[in-house]
Amino acid sequence: MAVSVSDLAALLQNISISSEPKSGLDELKNVLSTLRIDHIQNAGGELDLRILFDCLNSSSKEQVETSSDVLGRLLAALPATVNIQRYPTELDRALNHPTEAVKLLVLKQAERCITDENALKILKQHSGFLKNIISCIGCAEAAPAAAAVRVVTSLARHGHQEALLVLSPPLLDQLRQTMATSDVVRYRGYEVAVSVACSSREGMKLVTDVGLLPALVQEAFGQDILVQLNALELLTTLSQSDHGFDHLESEGVTQRLEKLVTAPDEHPLHDYILPGVMKFFGQVGHDRPEHVLSRYPGFARAALAMVGHQELSRRLAALDTVACLGMTAAGKRALSTLEPAITDCVTEIGRLAQNAPTELRVRALDTLTQLLQIKAADLTDDLLTLTRTWFAAVAPQPLDMIWSVARQPFLDLRLGALRLLAVVAALDWGQQMMVQRAGFVEYLLDRSTESSKEGRDAKYALVTALVTSRGAAQLPADLLSQLTTYHEQGAFYVRAQTEVALEESS
Repeated sequence: MAVSVSDLAALLQNISISSEPKSGLDELKNVLSTLRIDHIQNAGGELDLRILFDCLNSSSKEQVETSSDVLGRLLAALPATVNIQRYPTELDRALNHPTEAVKLLVLKQAERCITDENALKILKQHSGFLKNIISCIGCAEAAPAAAAVRVVTSLARHGHQEALLVLSPPLLDQLRQTMATSDVVRYRGYEVAVSVACSSREGMKLVTDVGLLPALVQEAFGQDILVQLNALELLTTLSQSDHGFDHLESEGVTQRLEKLVTAPDEHPLHDYILPGVMKFFGQVGHDRPEHVLSRYPGFARAALAMVGHQELSRRLAALDTVACLGMTAAGKRALSTLEPAITDCVTEIGRLAQNAPTELRVRALDTLTQLLQIKAADLTDDLLTLTRTWFAAVAPQPLDMIWSVARQPFLDLRLGALRLLAVVAALDWGQQMMVQRAGFVEYLLDRSTESSKEGRDAKYALVTALVTSRGAAQLPADLLSQLTTYHEQGAFYVRAQTEVALEESS
């Protein structure tokens, strides 16, 4: 039997007059669960949902939970314009509810308004509601706080007028007041500011003019380690936009950060913030390798030399940075200008891959993987020559060394070595080395060397790299046939007993 609008209205009426509305809410929830979304859309527009908002004002956890579920289903079915037009006061009041689920319900509706131009116009008229949303950035619960950051960020990024609205009194005053409550909340506020700054040059100018971006920069050079690291993380995000990076350069921020790398003794807490600084330069160097390595030679030299530092944290930071710098074709070419430092660095990375704590060995293997990997579209003669030169610098017998690691009993090391071998296998010179190395072909075809899923997948990726490479046709025909069969059979192929018996009897 179809449920009509009058049926739903009657259920709401019963809830409104009942001294124990929980049973009525349960009944309404059950009815709604049987209806299609289009049916709820058609009926919901004619219902008055204020009674459901009123039901949220209860000390009963079960009643609040059920009311929130029912409201969420009905509001989600209605256009955002209808919700903000009919229930602005109720939504605003619900945002102050102590229950996390209720806050999330309201914030979801606010987020819907930003994607609906008509609803957005109405939302912008309710500054009190918007102030309450900004206050939620300071919520103790992570989920509502993150949702509030999304709403405020989406609003400010929607357009110039919306950015002006958020970054002008009274909303800006509320944002500052909220940010003042704790370091964690202040970071959330900076997240909003950086997101707006990344969106456009106009957004960045607004964030700068109101003082949020200068304040963030100041935090990056303060004395609180956690605050510094968080600030560096956000500056790294900002630097990924061209106008953001240009701004940081023009304000001397990048130069000050380089000094933290090149003159560590001047900063007493250098070791703690170094990973954040190296990550910053690694990211901007990944995006603009020629510019960064030529403009900041002190950083470049320090990063390459730091691979050989005695401190584990510095070595790990340096390895990650070198990997980031050498990931692209442009990055490889830029690094090649830093001779002999880059070759010395590769040799040191090779040494670490052989003889160091496991974590460091795995990271060294992964760094070599990034340095040697060339995308198919970038397989030029100069890059093939460059990567072959670097590979030769890894060890006196680099293939033997990596192959040895790939046969060790530690899975993390084997996987790292297999990833590196797969990269080498895709290169013309790497294939030649593998085919010529006695015993390596037999190792490739031997499935018994790996028993774990991860190991089998990695070994299969190595075979796949050979079979699908541009130089595959140059492999000996019988070898290519065997490798192709391995590839077609998949990573987890197991020979049937009959196959084994036939082979042994022949």
